[in-house]
Amino acid sequence: MNSLRSIFRCARTGLFLIALGCTPVTVVHGQAGKPQHATAVVLVDTDDSCRLTVDAQDEGIIMPSQSQKIAVPLGDHIVKCIVEDVPDVVRRKAVEAKSSEQAVAIVALKALHIQYHQQAQPQPQQAAPPEENARAAEENQRTQQNELLETRNSLMGTWQNVVQKQLPALSGCRETGWIRHTTILRVYSSNEPTSDVLAAQQQSKSHFHDVRRKTCKVSDNEPDDWFDQGNIQLTSDQPSVIDLADEDIDDDGQRLGTFSHYIGEITFINGNKISIDWKQGMSEKAEYDRVN
Repeated sequence: MNSLRSIFRCARTGLFLIALGCTPVTVVHGQAGKPQHATAVVLVDTDDSCRLTVDAQDEGIIMPSQSQKIAVPLGDHIVKCIVEDVPDVVRRKAVEAKSSEQAVAIVALKALHIQYHQQAQPQPQQAAPPEENARAAEENQRTQQNELLETRNSLMGTWQNVVQKQLPALSGCRETGWIRHTTILRVYSSNEPTSDVLAAQQQSKSHFHDVRRKTCKVSDNEPDDWFDQGNIQLTSDQPSVIDLADEDIDDDGQRLGTFSHYIGEITFINGNKISIDWKQGMSEKAEYDRVN
């Protein structure tokens, strides 16, 4: 009976009695007699402002001017700092917290932050050596000359535009009248010494197939011809500019004056078709087919 009382007393006091086989137990008691887990302190220091998390628990923003102490259970922990305006700049550290000493986590972010901004900024291009610039300028000039020569050779020749319009049908007449406008554009080498100017002559004809209202008789009048002359200013990239003058010439071939200018832009549709977008004198776009 005395032995049982001793064992009971040993268990209550937490003392170890070899003779009676009792083992001492250290228990940390909290409020209301409940046991608590032992904790340690982790001191976090950083050289750049960042958001701190410990084991995925948000601890707020920490500043370089003020270290922060975090109470954690004993054991291993993950300390992470993220620069808020650049989430790619992040550091992680593993920290072991022990009961007898304070754990320290130093998070170095500033150098990584600076490096990130330097890489994000566009690097200034180095100036090309003078010899390389000269070679590039010569190559560009040769390319433009080749393009001008190609445009010149492609435009030279005879081009034709034909437009036919039906006239309103007359009551009681089987045939209907029509008007056919034929324009022939001749492009040839000019007297200009430069290779970016060509001469141009345009001949226009209008043929009327008329049906008389009362008799339904058909009459074909002789086409009226008129000529426009001018030049084409070539460019290395389309469009080239055509400038024609409508001149009045008497029977002796003398120029009596200029009625108007026709100015338009020429673009290639393909090797055998061009388009002229008339900007002055006429307000239409016309397509010309190569004749020869």
